[in-house]
Amino acid sequence: MPFLYDNLTATVVGLTVLLILASLQMRMTKSSVTQAGRKAALNQAQTFATWLEDDLGRMGRNRGSGEVFSIGGRSNQDASPTGKVLDDFTFHFEDDSGSETTIEYSIAERETEARTLYDLTRNGGDGRTSRLGYFDIRFLDRNAQVVPNPESNEGRIQSVRVQFSVVAPFQNDQTDVREVHRMVVVPYTPAQG
Repeated sequence: MPFLYDNLTATVVGLTVLLILASLQMRMTKSSVTQAGRKAALNQAQTFATWLEDDLGRMGRNRGSGEVFSIGGRSNQDASPTGKVLDDFTFHFEDDSGSETTIEYSIAERETEARTLYDLTRNGGDGRTSRLGYFDIRFLDRNAQVVPNPESNEGRIQSVRVQFSVVAPFQNDQTDVREVHRMVVVPYTPAQG
């Protein structure tokens, strides 16, 4: 009888230890998913902000006034701080050798179960950023006020403000950072005329 009691006790203790270890493993897996999602969103937001600064810093460089940029339109989006999402945006610049370059951002809506996300494609596939919560560009005057109708008020523009968010690709119930919001402000290079 003591032999059976000892074996039963050892089995119960062994199963308890096994359940504790399985529970710890599940928690660690959830924590890893949370950390991977947060890190991916932060890295993508930083990389995207860096190349936006590089791109938009060249806008209008070495060009005459007019036809420096064109805004394709905006769609409504409640998640955006501006209430809008840019549909497409094209701008031009010339390098010091006189070669003209055209950069086009095309923003496409992508439906998901939880919310609408956006994909941004640069020059038809030259660069791509996915899982954007919103993306909008505004032109600001010297008082940091939005310039109405910027294409015809180009002389008033002092800077370009881009607002976007990147949604974490991996999320679970422990995810604390679900979306990374960024704002990039770049001085506008007035057209040489």
